[in-house]
Amino acid sequence: MWEGVDHVGCTLSDLSPRQKFDLVLSCHALEHISSLHAFLAGIKAHIEPEGILYIEVPQGVQGEIFTTGNVLTHLNFFSTASLTFLLEEAGFGVECCRDEAVLSKKHYLPVIFAIARRIAAPPHPTFASDAAYNETRKEMKSSLTWSVMLKNMLLVLSNPLAYAAAFPLYFLKRIRG
Repeated sequence: MWEGVDHVGCTLSDLSPRQKFDLVLSCHALEHISSLHAFLAGIKAHIEPEGILYIEVPQGVQGEIFTTGNVLTHLNFFSTASLTFLLEEAGFGVECCRDEAVLSKKHYLPVIFAIARRIAAPPHPTFASDAAYNETRKEMKSSLTWSVMLKNMLLVLSNPLAYAAAFPLYFLKRIRG
């Protein structure tokens, strides 16, 4: 840890209900979370009023297998519109949500990042959420093409033994907790 930085816990349950923060960073975590709404509610409970949440996630499913080497660990995939929609549903006002490439281990990775502010009450569900939902549908139709799906299927089929071996390891880890 750097000087002046304190370790406060490994999970949200390690935090006291009284602990509040001005800024929370969630970098490459949402794609692994099975209960997104519960996770974001937990984060929101620890953000000061008008506090800021920074989220960064991989961009969609295209090329995901190349960067992770394993499709089993990512449960959720996002577009800018779907991440905006999720944050608005969770009671955050999204100030910025965009995609760009970031340098990681000598490779550029396509990511989506969002900066959101905790708001007292979620927006009216028929206004902002409907707009975000419709935008998500448009993005999904334009970005999820047959070529992307075929590319990912061929990638898995090109090395079936590696993927077949990954399944028992994945389930063994889940059983052990």
